[in-house]
Amino acid sequence: MSTYVSQPLLTILLSVLFAGCINSSSPATEPSGSGFLFEDDDDGERETVLIEPKDQADIAYDVRPALFDTALIRVQDRTAAGALVEVLIKGYFPDGCSELNELNQEPAHEGQTVSLTMRRPSEAICTQVVRPYRFFFTLDRRFELGRYVLAINGRPFGFEVITRR
Repeated sequence: MSTYVSQPLLTILLSVLFAGCINSSSPATEPSGSGFLFEDDDDGERETVLIEPKDQADIAYDVRPALFDTALIRVQDRTAAGALVEVLIKGYFPDGCSELNELNQEPAHEGQTVSLTMRRPSEAICTQVVRPYRFFFTLDRRFELGRYVLAINGRPFGFEVITRR
């Protein structure tokens, strides 16, 4: 009988303990008015996330490359200054505490190199749950006519800027 009473108590205690780690990244809606025109077939299964500043400077974080499945690239209409390129990354967080950390972009000879990292508190005990996410960003330069390679965390994705008829 005492095992029956302690099991629900333990479940409640663990739920309260892990509640602080669940969904620590801020939810956001798909950017409105920003020009992102991706059609998404996830049926609401992925949360759209933003990169938020770290909560506290005195907390140590483990930082590693962000996990992602897909990168969709959309080239906007080209102007005299070149074409803007939008990127939609579909990925997942491996636990309830991880969140996006930083996005760095560097021009490359034939395109752009992007590094996307995620972080989680080093000492945290996190729920082991996979959390799908979507992350939108625009490359920080314009592109002329031609073929390019976008390398995200070392994975290459090709895209082409063409003239519209």
